[in-house]
Amino acid sequence: MKKHETWRIVHTNFGYVQISSLHGKNEMIENIGIACFLANKFGHSVFLLARSEYTKNPDSKNATLNVFQEYKVNKTPSKSAIDNALRNAARQANHIILEILSEISDGDLRAGIHDRVVRTANIESVAILKNGSFRCYFREQIVQKDWLL
Repeated sequence: MKKHETWRIVHTNFGYVQISSLHGKNEMIENIGIACFLANKFGHSVFLLARSEYTKNPDSKNATLNVFQEYKVNKTPSKSAIDNALRNAARQANHIILEILSEISDGDLRAGIHDRVVRTANIESVAILKNGSFRCYFREQIVQKDWLL
């Protein structure tokens, strides 16, 4: 039996966020936080999408940018944790937003992002949300040997 999907609107100061009733419960709080940040900071309209039981699918559709995005939250301060998060995210979307809640060094963060993007052809952009700061990098920048955060 197929579950009935409904949508809830979260009002923000600038843009808006709509949440599917079938969005993953385990990641909903973190994803709402990231989506609301995008709405408030940039005026984006974001849809948190239903979770599929059968396939990997992205967390959100950013209607303003017209892209699907996958959100990942980093709580472990290691290069391998960044690599794992990006590898998993790349199976779901080409545009990744990585919220950093750990005390990872800029060097390890940069190395983790660079190494994974070089090896994963479909990653088009990686955005970093850290301490209220938001920076977005495109593949062409990240794959450069001298790329810095």
